[in-house]
Amino acid sequence: MSDSILAKNIGNFFESLNFESSKEYLPPSLTKLINSNYYSKDTYFTPQEIIAGLNSSNDNEIYIVLKFLVCILTTKQTYDEINQVFPHVIKNINSSNLKNRRLVYYILLRFSDQQPDISLLSINAIQKSLTDKNCINRALAIRCLSGINIPAILPILSLSLKKSIKDLSPLVRSASAIAIIKCYTLDRAYNGSSETIGELLKDSSSLVLQLYHFLDILLSDNDTRVIGSAIICFYSIFPSCFDLIHGKLTHLIDKLNYLDPYSTELLLDILTDYSKVFFLPTETIKDESHLPKELASLLVNLKFLMFTDSGSIVLAASRCISTVFPFAIEQLQLVEVLIKFTYPSASCTMSQSHSRAAILGEIDHLLSKKLITISKHQLSCFIPLTDDSYKVCKLKINILFHSIDSDTFDFVFDELKFVVQDSQMPLQLRKYTLQQLNGILATNLSTDQLSKVVRFFLSKLKASNESDNLVSENITGLRQLIQGDVTGYVDVLMKLAGRLLDENTDASEDDNNRVFLAPIAQASIVWLLGEFGINSPRVSEEEMKLDVDPESKTLKIMTLRKYLPDLFRIVVSRFKHLDTLVKLETLHAITKLVTNDIYESRKLNKPYNLQGNTLFKLLNWVLQLTKYDHDVDLRDRSRLVGAIVPNVIYGPNIEAKSEQLNIDEMFENPEVAAYCEEKLNKIELAVYMFQTEKPTPQANAENNQSTEVAPFLRQYLRVTENQLDPAYIEYYNEVRAQGFDLKDYNRFGMNAVSSKSFNASHSGSSSMESPTPKNNHYSPPSSWNIHPNVSKYKLQTLDDFLGENNNQK
Repeated sequence: MSDSILAKNIGNFFESLNFESSKEYLPPSLTKLINSNYYSKDTYFTPQEIIAGLNSSNDNEIYIVLKFLVCILTTKQTYDEINQVFPHVIKNINSSNLKNRRLVYYILLRFSDQQPDISLLSINAIQKSLTDKNCINRALAIRCLSGINIPAILPILSLSLKKSIKDLSPLVRSASAIAIIKCYTLDRAYNGSSETIGELLKDSSSLVLQLYHFLDILLSDNDTRVIGSAIICFYSIFPSCFDLIHGKLTHLIDKLNYLDPYSTELLLDILTDYSKVFFLPTETIKDESHLPKELASLLVNLKFLMFTDSGSIVLAASRCISTVFPFAIEQLQLVEVLIKFTYPSASCTMSQSHSRAAILGEIDHLLSKKLITISKHQLSCFIPLTDDSYKVCKLKINILFHSIDSDTFDFVFDELKFVVQDSQMPLQLRKYTLQQLNGILATNLSTDQLSKVVRFFLSKLKASNESDNLVSENITGLRQLIQGDVTGYVDVLMKLAGRLLDENTDASEDDNNRVFLAPIAQASIVWLLGEFGINSPRVSEEEMKLDVDPESKTLKIMTLRKYLPDLFRIVVSRFKHLDTLVKLETLHAITKLVTNDIYESRKLNKPYNLQGNTLFKLLNWVLQLTKYDHDVDLRDRSRLVGAIVPNVIYGPNIEAKSEQLNIDEMFENPEVAAYCEEKLNKIELAVYMFQTEKPTPQANAENNQSTEVAPFLRQYLRVTENQLDPAYIEYYNEVRAQGFDLKDYNRFGMNAVSSKSFNASHSGSSSMESPTPKNNHYSPPSSWNIHPNVSKYKLQTLDDFLGENNNQK
């Protein structure tokens, strides 16, 4: 038997007893058990017990049953039981017990749309609660009334909001601001119109216009809780209606440091967009002495916000400073404040990982805009650690690349090499780091710095424990470097050619220790060799004899050109084992060499001999292999090349054969020879296609950045592009100077006083006297008539009280 069932049976047992005397004594343990509101997750009530408990006169019994019903709502159980007893729940909506009333409100909000007729019966009771003496009951009532999803209550809710926004309690006025949001949502869901806010505000009979005026009153409040809720309401419904802000701009700026973190963040975003639209651009301002008084006040408040421990507020402040006050970034020490939140132990309102990613993304954004600089001693804060998440590591790497220069290159490059070589780092992160390293090859690096990167890439090609993707990225980086100066990096190209030959040699005994290049890497090397064949200068044998230096670059160029046909012959020998991408690049590279030889022969007015030509035979063999390849794209490309380049494979009366064709024997056929001669005279299209200069890829760190990291941050940092016509600047300055009606319910009761007179009362320039005396002792006004017979009490100390009692004894 469970504890809950035992407690219920004991309670039923004592209820059935008929005590002869009211002074019957029960053991304290049983009395405590009966009166303890015992409840556990195993407690279960039947519908009859729920109805009996809800109709009980004991508040504790009602509380236990309501708690059980809420438990059903919060778990994945059926709601049929609540649907049956819902009318009995509504009976307790006027309960004097605050806990019971809260639970009734909660159940009502969950089932108002399922049983609207019964829910409407509770509207009168909720309206009566709006006049309750307890401000908590009034606040709960307006929140509950606005949460009922029944469109019929919109007029009632509008009338209730008209009273609650002027309630003496700031708790009720704050709840009214949130109720405005719910009222607007219900109205839009019910009407379903596609009209914009501006169009709805033009209609004098629309509910949105009434809510607009209600929010105008709440924004004029002097209580920070009300202001915070009103800011949330403004941001949710009227984010572009700055007419609500003009006169209250200074008032809102003064409240900036007293709001809750979420409201402070939203207000900063609103003020940033407002300043961007209604003030002149501040990019050219060098100091705060040239700022308007409103912006100067905002800058002063931002200085205090820099000491907050909320990451979301710092992010909003950074957005505001970089947009409105770029000249004050160093003065406010924005970089140091942002770095403080990059540590794992930083205290923030958002989740730790999410907050760190957002702050790091903001630093990366500011660096890309060249608004901040990271000093050398601060770079250590952005070293990727094994405990960091993948997103955080990527952002740190981006920051390191944005901060790289002649002074920080050695430090950043050493750290990135460690990331690439660290096997504990994720493979994706290591690959991403290599991609970023590929990007800096196109930047203005010195010769020594460039040679360090090239040596690092070449050393990683020999590593036997590297992944194919990493080796591929190394070669891709070298390809981007060599493409800009093919002959200048002939040494690197020769090493890559040797790596390609090792890839295509026969199997050996140490195959287990070999590292096979990824297809993209092999294709990159083949493409570079083809570009070298058409872009490298041709050197005659006489010039080679004059250059006897074995380390001469000219000799290396001529040697590589001389052995290119043999190199491709080795690659083609394993053609059927190659990837489709490598096959395609091999076909292109050999076609480039053949067309280049034909083009150079024509320039020298020499006939080009096709018969007995090694390159021509190699081209025909590749065309024969690709003509019957299983890949459709490769077959199409083979037919294209065969249509514009001299060959015998696509000539007349050529039968499909699996063995390699004898080109010399085929030239004895007059038709084949005539076909090749005709193609040789019409090769201009092939020369144009394969000999044109290829554009150098614009690889840099910024273009290689992934968009995966913080898409929400890019959307958040986007500031409005609207700009006010300078002719209206003076007009809006006058509008802001007119002031507004400040609602200070705490000091002046229900009477509102204008902001001008309120400020004047503090400065002494107004004839209106403050109701609070200047001394520290409060005396009631003379209008309060005190009855003369009322006895006056004097506050005594504890010693005086005990002394009088002792004297009486």
